[in-house]
Amino acid sequence: TEFVRKKSKKKKQKLLKEMNQRVTNINVGGTSKSKLVTSYRERVIRIAYYLRDGEKTTKALKELSGIANSTLYLQKNYYNWFYRVSRGVYALTDQGINELEKYIEIFEELDLHTEEL
Repeated sequence: TEFVRKKSKKKKQKLLKEMNQRVTNINVGGTSKSKLVTSYRERVIRIAYYLRDGEKTTKALKELSGIANSTLYLQKNYYNWFYRVSRGVYALTDQGINELEKYIEIFEELDLHTEEL
């Protein structure tokens, strides 16, 4: 008999959820040297954008970015872009500032204003 590959519903749902949450379409197929801009990274970029001019409270970041669970991204800090100044107050690290400059081209797609940079 012929080999028939089973399709995973769980993997399909996970992939569709990721694609539906993305705002930009900056990833080019076939690239191996650049980092993918996932929906998670888009949200982190949005939060970092509002932190670039100084420290802010988590409440202010929720209102500015429109991301309801922005506190989760600040606390987990997978990319080491944020540091906690005091309880409920966060700022960008030097690494976060440098990394944010690499994503200037997607600010417009994320509806972020670039004239201030």
